[in-house]
Amino acid sequence: MENSLLIGLSRQMTLRREMDVIANNLANMNTIGYKEETPVFEEFIMPTARQDSADSKLSFVSDIGMFRNMADGGLTTTDNTLDFALSGAGFFQVETEDGTFYTRNGHFQLNAEGQLSTPDGGLVLSDGGAPISFTAEDGAIVVAS
Repeated sequence: MENSLLIGLSRQMTLRREMDVIANNLANMNTIGYKEETPVFEEFIMPTARQDSADSKLSFVSDIGMFRNMADGGLTTTDNTLDFALSGAGFFQVETEDGTFYTRNGHFQLNAEGQLSTPDGGLVLSDGGAPISFTAEDGAIVVAS
């Protein structure tokens, strides 16, 4: 009896996890740079512990991880010369008070110091890890692929 309740509970837990992930995907479907997530489940088959028992062949569902779809999303042209998009693999490296993080959201601006930044103040870093800066002497910002 206890085993069948635990099997039912394991399935309920995975269904709840799946609904949480779906809700998160729906809530973020218009978030720039968001990547869809899919939970990964697997069937766990209990080793035969008691050959003569009716429940000697038990299995249940186990939540083993998360898959993030990293395929390119749609690209939209904007009037902001500091909006960038990545085609293929890669991320923008951004430094915040909480440390460095990576994003595919290419909506940037210049802060008061002439540094390329995110709308919430994170500094966009170059390949070398230094903040990207511009001065008036640099002229117009032009991006070459």
